[in-house]
Amino acid sequence: EGLCSMKIYRRFLASYLAVCLITLLLSFFTIVKLERNEQASMIEDQHEMIENVQAELVRSLTDAGNAAEIITQNTTIARLGNQYDLSIQEVFDLVGLIDTLSTPIDQQSVFDSSFCYFFRNQFMVTDVSTYHAPLLNIYTDARGVEETAFFSMLEDNQTLGTVRMIEGKNGDGYLVVLRNIYDSRYKEKLACVGIMLRLDKLFAPWSGEETEVFLADEAGNLLYGSEKADQLCRTKAVKKAKNETVRLLGEDYLYSVYPFDQGIQYGFLTSKRSYYQNVREARITLAVQLVLLCAGGVALALFLSKKTWSPIEGILLFMTRSSGEKNASDEKKSKLKYQTLEGL
Repeated sequence: EGLCSMKIYRRFLASYLAVCLITLLLSFFTIVKLERNEQASMIEDQHEMIENVQAELVRSLTDAGNAAEIITQNTTIARLGNQYDLSIQEVFDLVGLIDTLSTPIDQQSVFDSSFCYFFRNQFMVTDVSTYHAPLLNIYTDARGVEETAFFSMLEDNQTLGTVRMIEGKNGDGYLVVLRNIYDSRYKEKLACVGIMLRLDKLFAPWSGEETEVFLADEAGNLLYGSEKADQLCRTKAVKKAKNETVRLLGEDYLYSVYPFDQGIQYGFLTSKRSYYQNVREARITLAVQLVLLCAGGVALALFLSKKTWSPIEGILLFMTRSSGEKNASDEKKSKLKYQTLEGL
């Protein structure tokens, strides 16, 4: 009887455990879905940041190109660009161009400087001053760029409009939007108008301790970025990639690279630890909840099975006791009957 009772109790317990396990499985799938939603949200945020960076680059360069194009329409630039030597009055006319060149700098915070260089007379006017040939290095030194590299960029550029990259001496860099002015036959460059965009200002909103934006050329050589980006470019061929993993300075990073313009690529470096922080937190939460659900489910199954079993156990005991008493009564009657028969 005791063995039979235990079998009945175990069946009750198994039934309640099965019901609790169904709830546990539903909770498990809900938590897994939350983790996947977290990962999808992270990927969506990254794509949004990439689109924002690209949109900001395009917008800034478009604004710089439009501003440079407007400056090239200035009649004073067209007139002085034809002169091999400038008179005192024409030098004063150069000074008048400072206000014209400073207008876009005042309007856009990412614009660092604007200039107009005259190839025939080798004068240059910027948004702050004018320079003659022997003093041109003052402007380049103030920008932190090599004088030879800067003027080689102006000389080598043969298109009407282009975007170039120039590195700074202290790891800084500039994107330079150039617009050339030619003679009537389009055979000789008379002047070049340029607007310089400082990269650290341009990428500051998307760079921090855990994430940064860097620039590289077609060959994968770093043009702008931190020591981590430099190590990435030196140890790995940086080509079009998406969420590739690389170890830099003793830590794992995710990097993505996208083509931009004029052979320039822009990329992102993100700490893998920081990137997956939310996922790790979701997994820890998942583990804690599973333990709690398992413990709670088993405890609830034991509690409910005992609650259900208690009245049934009482009924079984009553039925067993009643059956025993009935058997004893029948046995007593049988004995009395037998004694009576013997007396007869």
